[in-house]
Amino acid sequence: MPPKVRFRLARGEGATRGPASGFMTSDLSRQSLSDRRLLAWMFGFLRPVKGLVALACVLLVAWIGLELLIVRQTADAVNRIELVGVGSQAEPSGGFWAWIRGDSDDATGLGRAVLLLAGFTLGMGVISYAREVTNTKLSMHKVFHIREAVYDKLQRVGLAFHDAVSTGEVINRALSDLQNVRAFVQTAVLMTLEILLIVTGYLVLLMTRSPWVALLSVLPTPFWIWYTIRFSRRMRPAQEAVMEAGDRNVSLITEN
Repeated sequence: MPPKVRFRLARGEGATRGPASGFMTSDLSRQSLSDRRLLAWMFGFLRPVKGLVALACVLLVAWIGLELLIVRQTADAVNRIELVGVGSQAEPSGGFWAWIRGDSDDATGLGRAVLLLAGFTLGMGVISYAREVTNTKLSMHKVFHIREAVYDKLQRVGLAFHDAVSTGEVINRALSDLQNVRAFVQTAVLMTLEILLIVTGYLVLLMTRSPWVALLSVLPTPFWIWYTIRFSRRMRPAQEAVMEAGDRNVSLITEN
């Protein structure tokens, strides 16, 4: 559900091109935007930062891939520990390291599995740092372009717009709603991709172990989808009421 951002443009006034054009109107021409048009407008702000978006998606794919490898490698290490424990009749005198670095084939395989698991974990840490840096840069660059487009639009809408729209609405649209747009667009791209990759990856991982367990894991999915859609529809009127109440409060503070 996109944030309740209602940038409107009075007909025939300030017709400019760009992501912010066509979505800032006065109350003189109340035309509700469809969700499809609103989404298209918001995702238009990704064009100036498409390079960072691509890099963030690549890092996300690598991070999830390493996470799945770590899960798989952990299972392999646990299985090898069981083999080493079953194969040894007595505890080695050298303690833990003698157990890991034993001369048997099982102990050698366990040592390799642990080293590989450590390498995957280290790589995941490096990619996690790169992800945070890239996501932060993406967020800051994107909000710069959003503010630039909206500020340019506010200079071109004409006096009729400012006569019809209260100061509180303009302030909220230019501040809080811009942050909501930024957060929504970034979440919609990266979080959606992350959910799809994680669900698909773990389903494939479960399929390699037990197809029946994988089938049972997807049974609640239709219920989750139905509940999410139902919750968003019930919450939308409340969110709109909160937004309008915020506009009134800001108007009272700024105009009195």
